[in-house]
Amino acid sequence: MRQLDLLWELQEMEQQLMDKERLLKSLQQPREIEESIQDHKKMKQGYEIMKKQLEDAQKDIKKMEQDLKELDFKREEVKEKLYSGKINDLKQLGSLLKEQEKAEGEYTRVEAKLVEKMEETESLEEKVQEEEIREKKAGSKIKHMLKERKISLEKVQAEISELAEKINSHLKNIEKTYLDAYEDVKRRKSKPVALVEFDICTGCHMDLPIMTISDLKNHKLVTCNNCSRILYARLKG
Repeated sequence: MRQLDLLWELQEMEQQLMDKERLLKSLQQPREIEESIQDHKKMKQGYEIMKKQLEDAQKDIKKMEQDLKELDFKREEVKEKLYSGKINDLKQLGSLLKEQEKAEGEYTRVEAKLVEKMEETESLEEKVQEEEIREKKAGSKIKHMLKERKISLEKVQAEISELAEKINSHLKNIEKTYLDAYEDVKRRKSKPVALVEFDICTGCHMDLPIMTISDLKNHKLVTCNNCSRILYARLKG
């Protein structure tokens, strides 16, 4: 294989290595996953707040139910006194009637409040269940993303190691003169080797002199007069 072919292949492999290293860097700094984790954290905090509100509402309902039982007992107690037939004093009877009216009013008020609270709690319970499903779904998605990232990291790291070994092995086949020229241009250009197509340097898109084309056809190590890249032409046929 020609030395120029080896230089071209070296550049291709080094480009692949750079691409893999960029990919590895993006995997090591997973912005999408970090944003998803932050969103999930906020979602979980919101869920916990809503869950606490539901627990407080359920406690309020239990207290109201207990209050209602006590009011019902008091109401029945007054009713029993009224209809026991033992009250003959009109003043005492009037007092009991007022007490009954107050007990009935208080019972009705607490009962209405309890019904309203139960309806609110039922609605809140549905929201909590929906939020719990959302939170768990988001958590599962993050776990899946982290798992996929781990697999991708391991794969890319293995590919980088394989490419690095391949490049080291490939370098042994390149003559020092060619490799030195390659490294010299590489210090100034990210891609030191430029393909020649239709007598044009694809590195800078300039027409090449006839003498340069002639030297290139004779497989000589030549550079572009304009951009200083090493020129490479594929063998025809």
